[in-house]
Amino acid sequence: SNVAASSNSNAAVSSNSNAAGSSDSNATFSSDSNAAVSSISNATFSSDSNATYSSDSNAAFSSDSNSTVSSISNATVPSNSNATVSSRCPSEDATLPHYRESLTRGLG
Repeated sequence: SNVAASSNSNAAVSSNSNAAGSSDSNATFSSDSNAAVSSISNATFSSDSNATYSSDSNAAFSSDSNSTVSSISNATVPSNSNATVSSRCPSEDATLPHYRESLTRGLG
């Protein structure tokens, strides 16, 4: 309501008064691309992407990806790969000399 009202009054009205009225060569194609089109993309669409969508992607989605996903990849996964896997390797290295001793004693 704050974006759609002020972007329709600042973009569509002032680009039609600045563009179509004052300069049709500089403003119908330069402020229809800079005012009517790019102030619709700067006001209506990019303030929807900066307010509505990027506050959804910065709050809802990137707080899900920064807290849930990267705390799963930083906490769960490297603690499984650094703790579980590398604690299996020293335990297997510790049991291998016992197998060698039992094989040596069995063969000797």
